[in-house]
Amino acid sequence: MLAVAVAVLAATGGPDRQRDLAALSPVPARQQALDAELRGQLGAPDVRSLFVLGPTASEGEMLGRSEALAGAVEPLVARGLLAGLDLPSRYLPSPALQASRQAALPGDAALAEALREAAVGLPFRPTAFARFTAAMAESRALPPLDLAMLAAGAPTIAARLSPLVSRHGAEVWGIAPATGVAEPRALEAAAAGLGLPGVLFLDVKLEMERLLADYSRATLAWALAGGVAVLGLLAIGLRSPRRALAVAGPIGGAVLVTLAVLGLLRRR
Repeated sequence: MLAVAVAVLAATGGPDRQRDLAALSPVPARQQALDAELRGQLGAPDVRSLFVLGPTASEGEMLGRSEALAGAVEPLVARGLLAGLDLPSRYLPSPALQASRQAALPGDAALAEALREAAVGLPFRPTAFARFTAAMAESRALPPLDLAMLAAGAPTIAARLSPLVSRHGAEVWGIAPATGVAEPRALEAAAAGLGLPGVLFLDVKLEMERLLADYSRATLAWALAGGVAVLGLLAIGLRSPRRALAVAGPIGGAVLVTLAVLGLLRRR
């Protein structure tokens, strides 16, 4: 019997170990599929795969990293590793980018000359673009837009940005959920080569599976160590290693037979 159990274990590799945390959920698979379908229809972001931005000392630094990441992932999108990212800088540009856009606005003299040239031969009054000129001057003098100003002036956009930004003490963190990820491991390997400081790719499911695998290996190692320790104590107590093996043999045999049966049934 023991020889058969050992042969079965050698052939099947033993019972499968459960690595999918979703399978441990009490929610039925049908309900999980319905939840995923509804989230897709509502456009809710899938936070399984995401890029972590931080820690940074300011909102501006975090938004700058977000903009750098936007350019760096374009080759990965072209390769089909992901469809896109929901970046914080999509809703709020960094102060540096805002300043560069303000610097690109024409001055009063240049704007007036451009308007005069554009209006040649057209029936516009000389003051037709006065409000536009005043708005342009106001835009050049505006302070950089930040999260607080965005929340006060555009609460709808701020509500989309808020889940992507968090503060922990003096540190500012950001996340950029990835969409359309077909192969998380391939994206993880490609993201490691981006070379962006302070940007980390994280796949929650992969990390949880790795933790579970580490715990499984540690549990097996401690179980084996415990078995050896018990066998040693039996040998000391019975004053004979042979007697200890005779006592522990049936227990070990029962464990081997049980594992062999579970392996044949493909139970986890």
